[in-house]
Amino acid sequence: MSSSEFGRRITLGNLLFECASKYGSRPFLTIVESGTSISYINFERHVNRLAHGLQSRFGNRDQYVAIMLENCLEYLALSYALKITRQVEVSVKCAFRGPALSRMINLTKSSLLVSSAAHFDAFSEIVDDLPLVRTLVVLDDANRASTLFP
Repeated sequence: MSSSEFGRRITLGNLLFECASKYGSRPFLTIVESGTSISYINFERHVNRLAHGLQSRFGNRDQYVAIMLENCLEYLALSYALKITRQVEVSVKCAFRGPALSRMINLTKSSLLVSSAAHFDAFSEIVDDLPLVRTLVVLDDANRASTLFP
């Protein structure tokens, strides 16, 4: 390994960009259950949109972001985007309920929580026990979320 290669900083964002440049329209990910697929280039574009959205909304500050989602494309893309924007991903187990769920989120001091309607019931039980969460981002059913979590 040459000294220039050794000194080169490799990040997940750089690696994704290089793979998108190299593999372009080849499948990056295929969801077995649905059969849907996304190419390297389209995944990289999706991640970059998310990263830019996160930066424009929340800035470049180091913050913990709690994610309670099923295994899905959005979860993976958000995970990459958080790494690119130097945010700290806190993966919250979907089976957590009650005090275990609020403790997990509170211990990390997450001010941003990303989830889906599938977990609204779990959050409705602890909404008053999450004093540090300032923003809830949902993938679906935003109208119901704004009613349940003003």
